[in-house]
Amino acid sequence: MEPCKEIIIENYKSKTFLKGIIYEWHCYNYVINEYKSVKIVKSKYGVNEENISNYFAYNSIENIIYVIGKTVLCEFDIVGIKNKQIFLWEISRGKTNSLHNKITRKINLMKILFPKYIITFCFIIPKFLDCYNRYDRIIVPEPDYEIFINNRQYIFSKNIKNCISLEYFSTFTNNNSLINEIIFASETFFSKGFISKQQHYKDLIKTLYDISQITNNEFNCYDIINKKYNRIKYNNNSYFINDLELKNNEIDIIKEIKNKIGNVT
Repeated sequence: MEPCKEIIIENYKSKTFLKGIIYEWHCYNYVINEYKSVKIVKSKYGVNEENISNYFAYNSIENIIYVIGKTVLCEFDIVGIKNKQIFLWEISRGKTNSLHNKITRKINLMKILFPKYIITFCFIIPKFLDCYNRYDRIIVPEPDYEIFINNRQYIFSKNIKNCISLEYFSTFTNNNSLINEIIFASETFFSKGFISKQQHYKDLIKTLYDISQITNNEFNCYDIINKKYNRIKYNNNSYFINDLELKNNEIDIIKEIKNKIGNVT
């Protein structure tokens, strides 16, 4: 493998965290070398894009994230696209108790953002573990971390130049977004009393809103998980349900809905 791009390894406080980052780079190299027919989205290194459409962005370690407002809904290790197929690779070095729920969220989000595409998910792990048996798996052994830590650099494959931009990847959503789905599901529920395609909303859409009243200081909402109505009140730049202030992710969703419907009307 011919060296092409190198990244300087910083002094992280936790060596375990640093090993996790290096293993992600190692697996990213593996994927861009082995899956040349798939358009892999640029991440991990050399990202210079700031404004990404349709709520896609990058986090501090240049992984792909999906955000609403300032709230991160999902993070993706490696993403690719080929014909009518979206590829998701999740990288893990060990067992994680909350892993299955996170994967469900990611797959369901992609089903919403790419409704006409087949979502193909695969784990990349260093060894076989029973907890991953329900998923497709690729075994990529761990590298000698000390080599990279001592040399203070990591070299990426030259094939990284073939990766597509996140902005280009997001154009395949056909301007779809989770906010559109929340608005659609909310309008459907509050007008007809049921939600279509509810199976794709698990762990992503927890609350539906009375869109016709959402610009008022008080409006109804429906808690999907607990199957009950509540009333949201807006006071002193904050939102409350039963005198309890809403969390940031819920506030971000309400604000984005207001921006969305405000742009339409």
